[in-house]
Formats: sequence, structure tokens, C-alpha cells
Amino acid sequence: MAYYDFDKHYSKGIRFAKEMLKAAFHRSLPEDLDFQALPDQAATLRGRLLIVDCDPGFSDFIIQNIDERLTVFTAENTADAMDVLYVSEVDVVLVDPNDPSGQNISLIEEIRRVCPHAEILIATAFGTVQSAIACMRLGVRDYFLKPVEAQTISLSVQRALAWKKLVDQVSGV
Repeated sequence: MAYYDFDKHYSKGIRFAKEMLKAAFHRSLPEDLDFQALPDQAATLRGRLLIVDCDPGFSDFIIQNIDERLTVFTAENTADAMDVLYVSEVDVVLVDPNDPSGQNISLIEEIRRVCPHAEILIATAFGTVQSAIACMRLGVRDYFLKPVEAQTISLSVQRALAWKKLVDQVSGV
């Protein structure tokens, strides 16, 4: 999927943003796509978030501080996360790639296979440059080092949902 920073280009004008999206997706956009309403639509998004973290305290912290309109699933390990992904469609996945099993980098690849349009966010206490690069190559949207503020995660989730909704509108899903 092509990367497009809608927030960055939106301020330059609706016409420019529409042309950039046309170029990014290599096709024409629906005529009824309302670019002016997209920021307002993003504010009313409802979505599904999966938190994959071996620390239930972190999951609880995020749940308490995240938008209540979101449906939140939690998983403490890769197997539980895959169970959720096979049963429910998920819009955003928040992953700690440094769980005790060390398998969450492969979980990112699995998420891409099962839910190719899901947006992935990383929150880890043991971030490295190599880990960040590996995650970004796998299409991770944001990479955070713990401790991270709940508002930062919340804003990132909202941006990811807005992006997913925009991509779904453009692709006709």
C-alpha cells in the first residue's frame, strides 16, 4: 500500500490532497468522496483495537484512557492475538514486540497476512534502532517507547482509524 501523510498535505489544500491520493493509489477517486468532511468524520470514528502485550497493566492503562467508542480486544501472547484476528476484524493493532516469547515481530508479519489493511502500532520498553527499522519495513504506522502517555497512543489510534477509513473509501471497501 502506498504511504500518504494526509495530515501533512491537507493543510496545503483539498485539491492537492485529492491529486496526491490519485497518484498514490494509481486510479481515479470516487466523485462523491468528500475531502472537506474527512476531518469531521475522523472525529466520529468507531473502530476495533487489539492490544497485544504480556503486561495486563499496560492493556488496562490503555483501555482506561482510550476513546470509549472503540471496541478493544486484548491478548497477552501471540496465540491469543491470532485467535482474535481469525475471529474478529480489527482496524488497529497495538503490539509490544518484546514479549517474553520474542515472537511478536513474526506476529506483525502474521497480522499483515491475516488482516492486510489493519494499522499496526508498536509500544515497547526495549526499543532499538534495529527493531524500529524492522517494524517500519513491515508497515508499522507508529513506534513508541514505554512509558508512553495515553494521549499519545489515543491520538495515534485516531489517526490510524482516520487513515484506514480514508483508504477504505478510496478503495471502495
